[in-house]
Amino acid sequence: MLYRGFALLPLGVATLALGMAVYHWVEGLSWPDSFLNAAMLLGGMGPVAQLHTTAGKWLAGCYALFAGVVFLVLAGVMLGPVIHHVLHRFHLDSDEVETASPGPARREPPGVFRRAGGGDAARHRGLEAAPKAAQPSRRRMLSRQIER
Repeated sequence: MLYRGFALLPLGVATLALGMAVYHWVEGLSWPDSFLNAAMLLGGMGPVAQLHTTAGKWLAGCYALFAGVVFLVLAGVMLGPVIHHVLHRFHLDSDEVETASPGPARREPPGVFRRAGGGDAARHRGLEAAPKAAQPSRRRMLSRQIER
């Protein structure tokens, strides 16, 4: 996850430098004040100093829109692996039931979830899971229901 942050570090630095240049040369702010305004916009907080020129207001508005997009990209790339890991952690079994008859697919009752691996959900409910070889497949169970 850290290498993704280091890969986008030049984007963040370039965006901050662009904002500092806009505030320093167009609005005439000092470099520390320019850094403060650009960093606050890039962080999603908003500008600190009052803008006095029309060109400065236009450029600061465009920079604010650009900084918002960069902020979303940086946050998405940094949080992407975390969200991916969480989704894998709570991955439910996604096997679709293939039916031979045109009836609706059998679904689990509310509150009963089948986790990948089969035994985890049964243990969480306090039930012992049968060994993997003794568990009939969903297709075999469905064919038995159709035969009845």
